[in-house]
Amino acid sequence: MTGFSVAPGDLAAAATSLDSAAEALAVQLPTVDAGPDRLNSAIAAFSADTRDTLSSVRSSLISAVGHLNATVDSYTDSDTATARRFR
Repeated sequence: MTGFSVAPGDLAAAATSLDSAAEALAVQLPTVDAGPDRLNSAIAAFSADTRDTLSSVRSSLISAVGHLNATVDSYTDSDTATARRFR
């Protein structure tokens, strides 16, 4: 035995936290009229870049949630199967 153990409840709690963080990133950036066209263009470019970055981070968090949930399911299924074999 390696001493390695998994707490599916802790993994599920981590998945819930990451899911909440992903939802917090689901924001709509407002359109801003900052004055001269060049300034508006710069702000629009910055906003688009920020929106893309937030979307990428959100997608990564959602993917991590899926992996954590799959891990919880896998460990739970493995524990159940092992318990049945010992009966």
